[in-house]
Amino acid sequence: MYYPFLRGKQEELLALKELLVSRKLSEKVTPVVELVKLSSTLVGTLNEFIEAGRDIYLVMNPIVGEFEDNMSEVLSGNEDDDVARRIQRLNVNQERFTNLFDSEFVKVALYYCNDLIGYLNDPRFEQKNEIAILLKDTDDNENFAQSQFSDNTRIKLCFTPEIEDVMNFEGKAVLWRNRFNKRNRNSDYPDDEFFSKDHVIYSKYGCVGFSDYSIVGDEYLENGFSPYAIAIHIIYEENEKKHFRIRHFVSDTNKSPKNPALKYKEAAAKLVKWCEPNLKLKTLGYSKLKNNYETENYPGLGSVKRFSIMHHLETTGEVLKYN
Repeated sequence: MYYPFLRGKQEELLALKELLVSRKLSEKVTPVVELVKLSSTLVGTLNEFIEAGRDIYLVMNPIVGEFEDNMSEVLSGNEDDDVARRIQRLNVNQERFTNLFDSEFVKVALYYCNDLIGYLNDPRFEQKNEIAILLKDTDDNENFAQSQFSDNTRIKLCFTPEIEDVMNFEGKAVLWRNRFNKRNRNSDYPDDEFFSKDHVIYSKYGCVGFSDYSIVGDEYLENGFSPYAIAIHIIYEENEKKHFRIRHFVSDTNKSPKNPALKYKEAAAKLVKWCEPNLKLKTLGYSKLKNNYETENYPGLGSVKRFSIMHHLETTGEVLKYN
């Protein structure tokens, strides 16, 4: 089973939603979403998963973003009109989220932290009997393995980045690693490099699944910026070893952040030229990238990221059918 770890920003959520609605999200793919913002996109995505009868894990003690602040914000009566309207929208989403959260298909994920017992006893989670614990480093692994929580029957999954420690969580371990080698500048990416073989090896080590941060990486940024270069990231399966490699298609006119539409055209031209003869699975995400190039439409950086994530999730799910 593949458990992609995504932040609940708009493009990540839309990637999940579009794949689900298009029936391109494999049954072997169950996303884990760290809640970074309360939005209508989040509510809409959850609703689609529930209607489809598909599981989704939500990180209920996020360590980045503003979700917890969003959920506690209420009107005091002293706000100006703009602030009042923003809070009113939040209040609507609070109610919708709370109602959806009760669904059997919405599962809880929690970072291992000092207040874990408080979260496990939280009345909101009383009916949640399939909880995933996120262990970010070796200290977390050791402390959790020796704690009172390790035998808790409600805990079904333990996400760990240390393959040497998976034996501590027999029958529950999910190998969770950042596989995206992020560069400081988009122009620094090579044409091609190794991405991951976790989908091949996870079961050999006794894991029940594996997880990564897709083509985004584990770094969290609140807002994007105008880059000097545009890079499109596409994974593919290496024929002989069955490992994933990743290709980076980078624009050429990279001396200033001006004219992103031209930069996209340059990067997408390289993408289509390589992918058409070499990419075995022409995914929905790839098709959208190709269509925007052929129609000379620049979809925006957010959409480029969304389509690349969609390609990654669909490709991984498809490959798992034959492993």
